[in-house]
Amino acid sequence: CASELLLSGGSCPECRLPLHFPRVPEEVAKSVAQSVDEDFINKLGQAGTKPDDRWCVKVGDFVCVCGDRDECARTQMEDPRAGGWLDNMAEACGKVGIIEEIVERGPNSEVICAKVKTKAVGHYFERIRDGYQCKQCDMYGPSTQTGSRKCMRCAWCVQCCKQTGDLCTKATDEWVWATSLLRPASPDMFDLSLLGSDEATVRRAERHVLRLRSELKAINLKRETLRADFDQINLPLLMSALKTLPAESAAAL
Repeated sequence: CASELLLSGGSCPECRLPLHFPRVPEEVAKSVAQSVDEDFINKLGQAGTKPDDRWCVKVGDFVCVCGDRDECARTQMEDPRAGGWLDNMAEACGKVGIIEEIVERGPNSEVICAKVKTKAVGHYFERIRDGYQCKQCDMYGPSTQTGSRKCMRCAWCVQCCKQTGDLCTKATDEWVWATSLLRPASPDMFDLSLLGSDEATVRRAERHVLRLRSELKAINLKRETLRADFDQINLPLLMSALKTLPAESAAAL
Protein backbone atom coordinates (compact mmCIF):
# COMPACT_ATOMS: atom_id res chain seq x y z
CA CYS A 1 0.00 0.00 0.00
CA ALA A 2 2.82 2.40 0.88
CA SER A 3 4.55 1.65 -2.41
CA GLU A 4 1.35 2.25 -4.35
CA LEU A 5 0.75 5.61 -2.69
CA LEU A 6 4.39 6.64 -3.09
CA LEU A 7 4.55 5.79 -6.79
CA SER A 8 1.19 6.92 -8.11
CA GLY A 9 -0.13 9.20 -5.38
CA GLY A 10 -3.59 7.69 -5.85
CA SER A 11 -5.88 5.73 -3.59
CA CYS A 12 -4.67 2.50 -2.01
CA PRO A 13 -5.61 -0.64 -3.97
CA GLU A 14 -7.19 -3.70 -2.39
CA CYS A 15 -4.65 -4.84 0.15
CA ARG A 16 -5.47 -8.49 -0.30
CA LEU A 17 -4.07 -8.42 -3.83
CA PRO A 18 -0.31 -8.51 -4.47
CA LEU A 19 1.33 -5.58 -6.23
CA HIS A 20 3.16 -6.41 -9.44
CA PHE A 21 5.54 -4.07 -11.23
CA PRO A 22 6.26 -5.81 -14.53
CA ARG A 23 9.22 -5.01 -16.71
CA VAL A 24 8.37 -2.29 -19.22
CA PRO A 25 8.27 -3.73 -22.78
CA GLU A 26 10.85 -2.47 -25.26
CA GLU A 27 8.32 -0.63 -27.44
CA VAL A 28 6.98 1.16 -24.36
CA ALA A 29 10.51 2.11 -23.29
CA LYS A 30 11.21 3.60 -26.73
CA SER A 31 7.96 5.54 -26.60
CA VAL A 32 8.88 6.85 -23.15
CA ALA A 33 12.33 7.95 -24.33
CA GLN A 34 10.83 9.79 -27.30
CA SER A 35 8.25 11.54 -25.14
CA VAL A 36 10.99 12.56 -22.69
CA ASP A 37 13.04 14.13 -25.48
CA GLU A 38 10.00 16.00 -26.80
CA ASP A 39 9.06 17.26 -23.34
CA PHE A 40 12.66 18.28 -22.68
CA ILE A 41 12.90 20.26 -25.93
CA ASN A 42 9.54 21.95 -25.32
CA LYS A 43 10.51 22.82 -21.74
CA LEU A 44 13.80 24.46 -22.71
CA GLY A 45 12.33 25.98 -25.86
CA GLN A 46 9.82 27.98 -23.84
CA ALA A 47 12.71 29.98 -22.39
CA GLY A 48 14.33 30.58 -25.77
CA THR A 49 14.17 33.62 -28.00
CA LYS A 50 11.05 33.82 -30.15
CA PRO A 51 11.04 35.40 -33.62
CA ASP A 52 8.93 38.33 -32.42
CA ASP A 53 11.11 39.08 -29.42
CA ARG A 54 13.53 41.98 -29.45
CA TRP A 55 16.85 40.28 -28.97
CA CYS A 56 19.22 41.77 -26.42
CA VAL A 57 22.69 40.24 -26.59
CA LYS A 58 23.74 38.73 -23.27
CA VAL A 59 26.08 36.12 -21.88
CA GLY A 60 24.72 32.59 -22.19
CA ASP A 61 22.72 33.21 -25.38
CA PHE A 62 23.03 30.68 -28.19
CA VAL A 63 23.80 32.39 -31.49
CA CYS A 64 24.53 31.43 -35.07
CA VAL A 65 27.51 33.08 -36.73
CA CYS A 66 27.00 34.40 -40.26
CA GLY A 67 27.86 31.69 -42.76
CA ASP A 68 29.33 34.03 -45.40
CA ARG A 69 33.09 34.04 -44.86
CA ASP A 70 33.69 37.14 -47.00
CA GLU A 71 30.94 39.06 -45.20
CA CYS A 72 32.40 38.07 -41.83
CA ALA A 73 35.90 39.15 -42.83
CA ARG A 74 34.69 42.50 -44.18
CA THR A 75 32.55 43.27 -41.13
CA GLN A 76 35.26 42.28 -38.69
CA MET A 77 37.79 44.55 -40.40
CA GLU A 78 35.51 47.58 -40.86
CA ASP A 79 35.25 48.40 -37.15
CA PRO A 80 38.47 48.18 -35.09
CA ARG A 81 36.36 47.48 -32.01
CA ALA A 82 34.95 44.29 -33.57
CA GLY A 83 38.09 42.32 -32.81
CA GLY A 84 39.60 41.93 -36.28
CA TRP A 85 39.77 38.91 -38.54
CA LEU A 86 41.95 35.80 -38.73
CA ASP A 87 41.70 33.13 -41.39
CA ASN A 88 41.22 30.54 -38.64
CA MET A 89 37.88 32.17 -37.78
CA ALA A 90 36.40 30.92 -41.05
CA GLU A 91 35.82 27.49 -39.51
CA ALA A 92 33.28 29.00 -37.09
CA CYS A 93 31.23 30.68 -39.83
CA GLY A 94 27.72 29.24 -39.98
CA LYS A 95 28.04 27.42 -36.65
CA VAL A 96 25.92 27.69 -33.52
CA GLY A 97 27.80 28.84 -30.43
CA ILE A 98 27.27 30.35 -27.01
CA ILE A 99 28.20 33.89 -25.91
CA GLU A 100 30.90 33.69 -23.27
CA GLU A 101 31.64 37.38 -22.71
CA ILE A 102 30.55 40.86 -23.78
CA VAL A 103 33.81 42.37 -25.00
CA GLU A 104 32.93 45.88 -26.18
CA ARG A 105 29.99 48.24 -25.66
CA GLY A 106 29.11 51.49 -27.39
CA PRO A 107 28.33 54.88 -25.82
CA ASN A 108 24.67 53.89 -25.36
CA SER A 109 25.58 50.54 -23.78
CA GLU A 110 24.84 48.71 -27.03
CA VAL A 111 26.95 45.60 -27.54
CA ILE A 112 29.59 46.05 -30.25
CA CYS A 113 31.20 42.62 -30.09
CA ALA A 114 31.10 39.48 -28.00
CA LYS A 115 33.23 36.40 -27.46
CA VAL A 116 31.47 33.32 -28.84
CA LYS A 117 32.44 29.71 -28.17
CA THR A 118 31.78 27.27 -31.02
CA LYS A 119 32.53 23.59 -31.52
CA ALA A 120 35.80 22.78 -33.25
CA VAL A 121 36.15 20.11 -35.93
CA GLY A 122 39.60 18.76 -35.21
CA HIS A 123 43.25 19.72 -34.94
CA TYR A 124 44.35 22.98 -36.53
CA PHE A 125 48.09 22.95 -37.20
CA GLU A 126 50.59 25.76 -37.50
CA ARG A 127 54.37 25.79 -37.76
CA ILE A 128 56.30 25.54 -34.50
CA ARG A 129 58.46 28.48 -33.51
CA ASP A 130 61.50 28.44 -31.24
CA GLY A 131 60.77 28.12 -27.53
CA TYR A 132 57.75 25.85 -27.95
CA GLN A 133 57.09 23.04 -25.45
CA CYS A 134 54.39 20.44 -26.05
CA LYS A 135 51.77 20.34 -23.28
CA GLN A 136 51.40 16.59 -23.66
CA CYS A 137 54.91 15.13 -23.95
CA ASP A 138 56.82 18.16 -22.53
CA MET A 139 59.31 17.94 -25.40
CA TYR A 140 60.74 21.11 -26.92
CA GLY A 141 60.41 21.83 -30.59
CA PRO A 142 60.78 21.94 -33.41
CA SER A 143 62.59 18.63 -33.09
CA THR A 144 62.44 15.05 -34.25
CA GLN A 145 60.35 14.22 -31.18
CA THR A 146 57.70 16.92 -31.75
CA GLY A 147 57.84 17.42 -35.50
CA SER A 148 57.58 20.82 -37.15
CA ARG A 149 53.91 21.61 -36.43
CA LYS A 150 51.61 21.99 -33.43
CA CYS A 151 47.85 22.28 -32.92
CA MET A 152 46.67 25.82 -32.23
CA ARG A 153 43.80 24.56 -30.05
CA CYS A 154 45.35 22.04 -27.68
CA ALA A 155 49.02 23.13 -28.14
CA TRP A 156 50.08 19.50 -28.63
CA CYS A 157 52.82 18.66 -31.10
CA VAL A 158 51.91 16.89 -34.31
CA GLN A 159 53.33 13.59 -33.02
CA CYS A 160 51.07 13.63 -29.94
CA CYS A 161 48.08 14.70 -32.05
CA LYS A 162 48.52 11.65 -34.27
CA GLN A 163 47.77 9.47 -31.25
CA THR A 164 44.28 11.00 -30.90
CA GLY A 165 43.45 10.95 -34.62
CA ASP A 166 41.03 13.70 -35.63
CA LEU A 167 39.78 14.25 -32.07
CA CYS A 168 41.27 17.38 -30.51
CA THR A 169 41.36 17.53 -26.72
CA LYS A 170 40.16 21.13 -26.94
CA ALA A 171 36.84 20.69 -28.73
CA THR A 172 35.88 24.37 -28.90
CA ASP A 173 37.08 27.65 -30.37
CA GLU A 174 36.56 31.12 -28.91
CA TRP A 175 36.51 34.16 -31.20
CA VAL A 176 35.36 37.75 -30.81
CA TRP A 177 32.57 38.57 -33.28
CA ALA A 178 30.72 41.75 -34.19
CA THR A 179 27.11 41.43 -33.03
CA SER A 180 25.86 42.30 -36.52
CA LEU A 181 27.17 38.87 -37.60
CA LEU A 182 25.27 37.03 -34.87
CA ARG A 183 21.68 35.82 -34.87
CA PRO A 184 19.77 34.15 -32.02
CA ALA A 185 19.62 30.40 -32.48
CA SER A 186 18.13 27.33 -30.84
CA PRO A 187 20.77 25.11 -29.24
CA ASP A 188 21.09 21.38 -29.64
CA MET A 189 19.33 20.31 -26.45
CA PHE A 190 21.44 17.19 -26.06
CA ASP A 191 24.83 18.67 -26.91
CA LEU A 192 26.42 19.79 -23.64
CA SER A 193 29.91 20.51 -24.98
CA LEU A 194 29.32 24.29 -25.12
CA LEU A 195 27.88 24.52 -21.60
CA GLY A 196 29.69 25.01 -18.33
CA SER A 197 30.02 22.04 -16.00
CA ASP A 198 27.33 23.29 -13.59
CA GLU A 199 24.78 24.06 -16.31
CA ALA A 200 25.48 20.76 -18.06
CA THR A 201 24.91 18.90 -14.78
CA VAL A 202 21.60 20.71 -14.23
CA ARG A 203 20.44 19.86 -17.75
CA ARG A 204 21.31 16.18 -17.29
CA ALA A 205 19.39 16.15 -14.01
CA GLU A 206 16.32 17.77 -15.59
CA ARG A 207 16.25 15.22 -18.38
CA HIS A 208 16.72 12.38 -15.89
CA VAL A 209 13.75 13.57 -13.81
CA LEU A 210 11.57 13.80 -16.91
CA ARG A 211 12.57 10.27 -17.87
CA LEU A 212 11.69 8.94 -14.41
CA ARG A 213 8.27 10.60 -14.56
CA SER A 214 7.54 9.17 -18.00
CA GLU A 215 8.67 5.70 -16.97
CA LEU A 216 6.43 5.92 -13.91
CA LYS A 217 3.45 6.74 -16.13
CA ALA A 218 4.23 3.74 -18.33
CA ILE A 219 4.52 1.44 -15.30
CA ASN A 220 1.25 2.69 -13.84
CA LEU A 221 -0.50 2.14 -17.16
CA LYS A 222 0.87 -1.41 -17.39
CA ARG A 223 -0.18 -2.13 -13.81
CA GLU A 224 -3.73 -0.98 -14.49
CA THR A 225 -3.85 -3.34 -17.48
CA LEU A 226 -2.75 -6.23 -15.27
CA ARG A 227 -5.31 -5.24 -12.66
CA ALA A 228 -8.08 -5.39 -15.25
CA ASP A 229 -6.93 -8.87 -16.30
CA PHE A 230 -6.68 -9.99 -12.67
CA ASP A 231 -10.19 -8.78 -11.86
CA GLN A 232 -11.57 -11.18 -14.48
CA ILE A 233 -10.31 -14.18 -12.51
CA ASN A 234 -13.05 -15.96 -10.56
CA LEU A 235 -11.33 -16.18 -7.17
CA PRO A 236 -14.12 -18.11 -5.34
CA LEU A 237 -14.14 -20.75 -8.08
CA LEU A 238 -10.35 -20.96 -7.97
CA MET A 239 -10.33 -21.37 -4.18
CA SER A 240 -12.96 -24.13 -4.32
CA ALA A 241 -10.98 -25.92 -7.02
CA LEU A 242 -7.87 -25.87 -4.83
CA LYS A 243 -9.70 -27.90 -2.16
CA THR A 244 -10.32 -30.78 -4.58
CA LEU A 245 -6.76 -30.96 -5.92
CA PRO A 246 -3.91 -33.03 -4.50
CA ALA A 247 -1.46 -31.16 -2.31
CA GLU A 248 1.26 -31.22 -4.98
CA SER A 249 -1.05 -29.78 -7.64
CA ALA A 250 -2.38 -27.12 -5.30
CA ALA A 251 1.17 -26.08 -4.39
CA ALA A 252 2.13 -25.90 -8.06
CA LEU A 253 -0.95 -23.85 -8.88
